[in-house]
Amino acid sequence: MSRFLSSDSSHEQDLSFGAIFAITLVCLAAYIPLADTGILNDDRVFLDYAERLTWNPARAVVGDYVFHGQVLKDFVVFESTHPPLIPYYLRFLQKILGPEQWANQLWLMHLAFAPFLIMAAVGLAGLIRRTTEQPGWLALALVLGPLFLPNAMTFMADVPLFAFWVCGLWFWERAMDRSGRAAAFNYGLAWWCAFCALMTAYQGLGLIALMALRGVGRGRVGETLIMMTALMAPFLLWLWQVYYHHQIFPYFAPPREELSIATEVHKGLVLENVWAKTRVMLIYLGAALGLFAPFSTAFRNPTGAVYAVAACLGWGWVMVVGFVGDGAGFPGWFPWLLTALGLAFVPLPLRALKELATDREYALWWFTLLVWAGGLAVFQIFLAAFASPRYNLLLFAAAFLALLKTLPAVPAVRGGLLLATFGGMALGWIAGQSERTYSLAQNPAQLPLTAPAEDIHFVGEMGVRFYGERLGMNYLLADQGDQVRYLLVPERTDRIAVPEQLRARAEKIEHFEVGNPWPLQLRNPERDTNFYVHPRGFLPFRFGFGYAERFDLYRVYQPVLPVWQPKPADLRPLGPITAQSPFAMDFTTSHDGLMRLRLNLATYNRINQSTLEILIEQPADDGLGPRTLWRHTLDAAKLQDNQWVQIDFEALDSANRPLRLTVTSPDATVDSAVTLWIDGAGNQPFTYAGAPQSGRPAVEMFCLPRGKKAPQPPAQDPHPTEPATVEPGDATAIGAETDASTPSIDTQNPDNEVTPTKPENGENEPSPEPSDTPPPEEQTP
Repeated sequence: MSRFLSSDSSHEQDLSFGAIFAITLVCLAAYIPLADTGILNDDRVFLDYAERLTWNPARAVVGDYVFHGQVLKDFVVFESTHPPLIPYYLRFLQKILGPEQWANQLWLMHLAFAPFLIMAAVGLAGLIRRTTEQPGWLALALVLGPLFLPNAMTFMADVPLFAFWVCGLWFWERAMDRSGRAAAFNYGLAWWCAFCALMTAYQGLGLIALMALRGVGRGRVGETLIMMTALMAPFLLWLWQVYYHHQIFPYFAPPREELSIATEVHKGLVLENVWAKTRVMLIYLGAALGLFAPFSTAFRNPTGAVYAVAACLGWGWVMVVGFVGDGAGFPGWFPWLLTALGLAFVPLPLRALKELATDREYALWWFTLLVWAGGLAVFQIFLAAFASPRYNLLLFAAAFLALLKTLPAVPAVRGGLLLATFGGMALGWIAGQSERTYSLAQNPAQLPLTAPAEDIHFVGEMGVRFYGERLGMNYLLADQGDQVRYLLVPERTDRIAVPEQLRARAEKIEHFEVGNPWPLQLRNPERDTNFYVHPRGFLPFRFGFGYAERFDLYRVYQPVLPVWQPKPADLRPLGPITAQSPFAMDFTTSHDGLMRLRLNLATYNRINQSTLEILIEQPADDGLGPRTLWRHTLDAAKLQDNQWVQIDFEALDSANRPLRLTVTSPDATVDSAVTLWIDGAGNQPFTYAGAPQSGRPAVEMFCLPRGKKAPQPPAQDPHPTEPATVEPGDATAIGAETDASTPSIDTQNPDNEVTPTKPENGENEPSPEPSDTPPPEEQTP
């Protein structure tokens, strides 16, 4: 084996087998405790991709696909930005574990992604040894840091692309320092890594460009041409096969508004997004390599003070802007600290440009680092639709190599680098644990839901959708509001917007909070700091304990009548409601479970000393008179003028039955009566004092359709307690806020019992609440 690994170059520094073994052990020790995690980020999308593949990679299953609540007709997985290498790897794992078992063995599938983490660490360590005077174990500072390690737990292409990228470049460099069989062996490994990078993500083309740059620059033109041909020929063949079977070119597929690459690039070029992505890139850089920021000014050249001054100016800019306004979009000191740490690396490109003017042996490597980092930075800032970690991981590897190349191999520097490495690894492991807690918190199975799973619709992507669908819950699609009886809404996962018509009919009945026992919160709860496609940034926004996820369960009522939305000019009072002049309205509904009535009443003469009788009856066709289904008595003295009165009652058998609502007052006179508002421009036939009327009365009725189990109304509480406070600005508050407790769930203790408190509205008790529309102006008819 030594003849395949030996070098012809006397100056080459490379990794020993002992170093590779030690790096492997450290990576496994950090990764294995995190493998028992859930679905993160776009994991579910990659799993769906895998299930659509066939034995021919170009002939995937074509069918409708749901993407963020919208149905994409005749969807082809190659419309995405990823070739099928990782989905095929997932398909292979699914086949081994069994079609019915793999979803319950996610920890085994996550363990199968550990080799990519090890490859990334070994490849980066090899490049550090070859191009700097520093030890290879410094690669662990980035690969096990807070930006990288949480990414390594996903089924996505980010970490595999990084692993194939750095290993391919490392083997390419090794091959050019060898001859004979040793060179052929390393060229083969370089080809395999580069081809895997291409088939992992199309951004792998950047590795091909770097290999060509290095090969031509070192005078290996023939080997470079052979390598480029050997890489591009099978890749182009695959693209042609996809076009032959599906008439699309991957990544440049016919545009869909939801997935169009043109749409993504257009979003990326918006100036506001350019500015945001630039800040995020600096924050990510500070989070990934911030502990090494002090070394970024420790250049061995006596004129290095220029770079120190530039770094200080960057810090000064951060300090000034941080005190202007609300911090230019980032509340608190910690994101600005990360930005400052990231800006400390800005002088590195200046150093690289200066090195290009020297005659040093590795001047070409400085140029390679500039192309590597600069190309990805330009792509990230201007073309990418969002601040993707995939580009940042590769960009920061180049920055890390540039930094280490400037540092001398002296004990003082080595000691500081060792401390920074330990600090980065510790921060990365805690961030990984926080991410693990967040992924496990997305499983609705741990929530003590009172409604049956098959009766619940839900919104949310990532793990919420993965687990919710396996529990038998229904993912909410666009224009599906009429089928919803219960709605589960998570706070932190990416989700479709709940339709406004559904919001008006939703009432929060339960609230759950999943705690995070780790002292890093990966999202600022007060601001929508959404740096990735999901509301997490793979970096700590703040220290301190908090929650991992919050869920709200809503009861959704089906409207019997259209929402009452009058124009003020069309409003008129009905007239005094008395025993001689009652209000009556016939109606039918296709929904079962009528259980809520809302009336907008007004006093007629500001004297409310009367009693209202409200009935829902089923007219009889046998001459025996109507059959009363529900009766309620209301003290008019307790009413508020021009306000909605909401009355909940036990669910009625209401589907497809002729029903009549009657409002009368046995003891009211004209001077002590109340009246009902009427929209004169509406069209809902009703009677007043037995005479047919026109217009639309201020009446709303709702059903909660009953399934296998009829929902039970809240029981009357003879000793009501103070209602729990509802946090203002709750991102998931989509309906009328009702009293609910906030149980806490500990994901580290799955057996933790939670007993939520239901709302305290008693049966048949009116509960006045503001109108969904602006109430009429106060009048005295």
